[in-house]
Amino acid sequence: MKDMTIDLADFLRRLAEKWKLLVCCALIGSVLLGSYGYKNAVQSFTNAQAQHTRYAEAAKDLPGYYSEDLFAARESVGDPKRVAFAEAFAGLYRSFIRQYGGENMFSPDTENLQAYMMFLDSYKDVLSVMSAPERAYFEMLASLNLEDENTGHPIVSDFSGQAPSVFQIKWVGVGFFLGLLAGCFLATVLWKPARKE
Repeated sequence: MKDMTIDLADFLRRLAEKWKLLVCCALIGSVLLGSYGYKNAVQSFTNAQAQHTRYAEAAKDLPGYYSEDLFAARESVGDPKRVAFAEAFAGLYRSFIRQYGGENMFSPDTENLQAYMMFLDSYKDVLSVMSAPERAYFEMLASLNLEDENTGHPIVSDFSGQAPSVFQIKWVGVGFFLGLLAGCFLATVLWKPARKE
């Protein structure tokens, strides 16, 4: 059997000769992955716009301290009953802090400490039966600043997202690189190396 030898200089010269193949593959890769990236960007934009529309509709019936982030957490809970439960318990928590909170909460000379300890026991029990999204929603509600609470309905601004550019630079670049590699592979397959006599 005759041995095969690879001349690197000859191989690179032959690649250069097939530059049209390399450029064609690179352009095809750019177009394919660029289109894929644009499709994904449009889908993300559409989803964000739909989410904002749902929030704007729901905000008409929500308290004034609601924000779009809080609404997203509310939607992640899913079950309306679990949402109502988290909101009701957050209301109790906020009422308790409003009534018993302050500098004297832990003073042994008042009943605040006993009331707080009883509430703390029930607080832990309730949190233990909450799902992770439900707990996150409750914690966001519970951490709201009571003094800054607005009694009116929230003002929902227009959707601020920008439509994605048709030219997706990242995906076009990746497609160009992968297409170039594919072209090099094809050129290698088509290359007939010299045989050693």
